[in-house]
Amino acid sequence: MQRGPLEQRIAAALSDKSTITSAALAALFGEVETAIAEVETDAADAKARALDPTIDDPAAARQHRDDCRFRLERFKAALPPLQQRYNEVRLAERKAKWRADYADVKAKRDATAENLQAIYELTEQLIEVLQEAKQVDQEVERINRTAPNGEHDRLLSVECAARGVNGVGPNGVLSLLTELRLPKFSAPGLRWPPPAPMILPEQIIPAAMLRHPGDNWAAHQQKAKVQVAAEAKRVADYYRNQQREREERENAEARAAQERRRQAAP
Repeated sequence: MQRGPLEQRIAAALSDKSTITSAALAALFGEVETAIAEVETDAADAKARALDPTIDDPAAARQHRDDCRFRLERFKAALPPLQQRYNEVRLAERKAKWRADYADVKAKRDATAENLQAIYELTEQLIEVLQEAKQVDQEVERINRTAPNGEHDRLLSVECAARGVNGVGPNGVLSLLTELRLPKFSAPGLRWPPPAPMILPEQIIPAAMLRHPGDNWAAHQQKAKVQVAAEAKRVADYYRNQQREREERENAEARAAQERRRQAAP
């Protein structure tokens, strides 16, 4: 903004057509505060002079006093609108800067999201290989289990052979087949590992219990309840043990990872 009388610059800054920056407004606000302090001193001196009975031109002295007081009131009245104008301009500047930053980050986000989507589509190929590895591992297990006496060769699992390790598990390299978790890309749930097969009643209840008992219904019912309760306890114990072993394995992995971090720390 061009330099000029302070009153004119205040009016220009408060104009709707003004393009003044927040920094310039802050500087102008400081000038007005300085001018107020100076005019207050002048006004006090002018008032004392106007009341001095020894001056030759009391009318001129009174006029000067009134002019100082009027100028002081105008400067003080300019402070609130200048402050409001500063707040508006500052907010507009922040919004403009934020919008530019927003557009830049959004462009980066969109590009990276496209890359992530493209890369994640490759996980379908990974899942196909993992499923094939599980099937082949069954054959590997069969070969190793049925080795004749005197045959010492044994096959590593597909994962171990691919990763060049002798084994995977809680105390070593984490297994892709059992530890990897891949969520579905656009839906809830996991894509890997596949869900465990549902346990059917005939898998845990003996076939004899599924046949009609004939006339001996009451005794059969009592026996069936005992057998079902025992089988249910066995299944519950099995899954409880599975849970405990998994927790122990995870705890062991966490301790091992913490120990590796501790050893790697300088």
